[in-house]
Amino acid sequence: MKNIIIVFVLLLSNNAFAQSESKAESSIEDLQFSCDRVKFNDDQNILELLGNVFFKTEIIEVKNADKIVYDKSKNEILVF
Repeated sequence: MKNIIIVFVLLLSNNAFAQSESKAESSIEDLQFSCDRVKFNDDQNILELLGNVFFKTEIIEVKNADKIVYDKSKNEILVF
């Protein structure tokens, strides 16, 4: 999926995300992800998943992406 941008509009409930320097994994209600690194910008409400990303919700599943950016305020996901 390199260099392909996919935009999905999602209706996700409130979720909390943690930041970690090692491999990250999460399963929060209907959102599941794992990746090498996680960045969360609390001011802009943007979650950035980096390196070997797996991301799954009720309506989408992405495997082995280089990067996924989830903008919670816009309910938008960019997959790189």
